Amino acid sequence: MGAQGTSCELWLQFDFSQAAGNYSQLAAVLAGIGFLAIMLVVNRQHRRGSAGDAAHEYEQDNRFVTALACAFLGLVTAAALFALLSGEEGCALVSGRALSKEVLAGVAFYFSVYTLLFGAVQVVSAAAMGAHFRFIVAVLTPPVVLAFIVTSLDDLALSLANAPNRPAQPHGPLLPGWTDSSESLWNFAHSVLTWLIPTVLVICLAVWLAGFHWRRAADSPGRIGSALTRIVSGALIYLPYASLALVAYVVWRTAVLSRLQPGAHIGAEQAKVLVLVCAVVVMLQSISLSLARGDDRPPDFHEQASGDDEA
Repeated sequence: MGAQGTSCELWLQFDFSQAAGNYSQLAAVLAGIGFLAIMLVVNRQHRRGSAGDAAHEYEQDNRFVTALACAFLGLVTAAALFALLSGEEGCALVSGRALSKEVLAGVAFYFSVYTLLFGAVQVVSAAAMGAHFRFIVAVLTPPVVLAFIVTSLDDLALSLANAPNRPAQPHGPLLPGWTDSSESLWNFAHSVLTWLIPTVLVICLAVWLAGFHWRRAADSPGRIGSALTRIVSGALIYLPYASLALVAYVVWRTAVLSRLQPGAHIGAEQAKVLVLVCAVVVMLQSISLSLARGDDRPPDFHEQASGDDEA
């Protein structure tokens, strides 16, 4: 503990501030892609046909633009947060502040990336080409997003522990002086990888399979089906705001970390709650994609060919 308090030696053997600059550039590039997608959707306003097509496309565009705009704002924010993190040095790297910022910026980044995919899969589905893309985003991506967020908790847990009494031997493990909060967070992160991530994968896959025929349905739904369709349609529009709310929380929590205290950090319990909230939000987004009625309906090429012949 004394070595940490006087010399602030980087005993963690990993300086995330060096990698934060690369994350910032990546977030900025993805933000540019999100902005380009918004412009493409807006440009579609000038290429509409009949009034019926216009009404249907307006509903689609409302869903697309909301998700893409939230992703764009989130990625710009994540780029700024990682840029600030890249400037951390000295005691902040081993005393909790820098690694707290890593966790918070990671939540903003990974959720914004998922929201970008959330909007992109709906754009592709509008062209009746998104069945496989939807499976990747709705089933395979949520566990990956959570896994990236959870793995950052290891770094935070180590920064909350005391420095080892002896330097680590070559090729030997780190032996930090665990505190109650750091050990609790370390154990939570490793237990979550064994039960929460597989649970999220199973739930997402189960809902995907349950909604297989629903996503390919072409007929009008009944009373209950109509109610479910309206709920899912609302979720596709408004769930991206939940991701944006998480980004807003991240910005506020980062601002609270005092510049005068290198040891300022988010608590272990706060980090646990944040991970669980992230799990709930990402599963709701996945479920809404899996239950979007008619979005995976294959195009009727025979009907299109008949229409062209009549024309």
